[in-house]
Amino acid sequence: MSEVLDAIRSQIGIENTADSCSRDKCDVSLTDVPVERIIVDVDLAFPAHGWTGERCDFIIFLMRGDGSLLTVPLELKSGGIDLTKAHRQLRRGAEFINQFGPINGSLTCRPILIHGRSLSPKEFKRLNRLKVKFRGIKLTIQTERCGRCRNLARVLAT
Repeated sequence: MSEVLDAIRSQIGIENTADSCSRDKCDVSLTDVPVERIIVDVDLAFPAHGWTGERCDFIIFLMRGDGSLLTVPLELKSGGIDLTKAHRQLRRGAEFINQFGPINGSLTCRPILIHGRSLSPKEFKRLNRLKVKFRGIKLTIQTERCGRCRNLARVLAT
């Protein structure tokens, strides 16, 4: 494990991490996702650090092959989706990353919504307008379907 990930794990607390990131009938495949990673179970980490309110399901810190750090606030929705709520949850995940991620160095953020039900073209258009702000940059929420092989790796590759 890299020194950067070790420092993040130490700050967040190993007791607030997970080995997988599937929940409520929405399976996320970690196949082909870099193994140098920390998966934060936000339901544990937020209360442990005094954070309240809405939150995404997981936050993933990944070391890329080039030594840069990729962070992923991840929201899982197996049924119907309230896009405004999902946006707020991912935004709070980005705020958490901003606090616990390294200040300097190569750090990027990719908010991702993994969903079970198909999104209509109107919903995709609306979701595209709901940006997550991270360190002054407005980010588009990426999407992928629950239960598909390599779903997380596929969306990270785009």
